[in-house]
Amino acid sequence: YKQMELKFPEHPQLHEVKMNKSLIFEDRKDWDGAVKELEEIKGYPHPDVIALKIKAIERRKAKKKE
Repeated sequence: YKQMELKFPEHPQLHEVKMNKSLIFEDRKDWDGAVKELEEIKGYPHPDVIALKIKAIERRKAKKKE
């Protein structure tokens, strides 16, 4: 994914790459990495979906701290 980002930084589907990277971070339980990727695409086609995903990740992150 990183190579795709570097090679095609202005591609209109770059948000899909970032969304997939976020899922990988989630699978690894790297909540901060997942949120970082999503924060970078907040303004893309469905900002409400991105915001919900970020909230869900933040809740999981908070649960793990308990």
